[in-house]
Amino acid sequence: MHAIESLLHERQLSRVMGRLHGAGVEPLLGRGWAAGRHYPERGLRPYRNFDLYVGPAQHEAARRALEGESAPVSLHLG
Repeated sequence: MHAIESLLHERQLSRVMGRLHGAGVEPLLGRGWAAGRHYPERGLRPYRNFDLYVGPAQHEAARRALEGESAPVSLHLG
């Protein structure tokens, strides 16, 4: 189940990053997904959301770019 969920998350992440890059935002991706990609197999480190970190100058643009986004995103300042 976690391996299938991981495939879905990859598609969601691609969409989210496209929206952010389109708005001129360069986020850092951390925590769950960042740690999980170092495991030997997909799905061994499940995660529920994308923790994205943006600088203060890009925070508002990131928030606007993600309005209406259905992917589970936690936007962090820093």
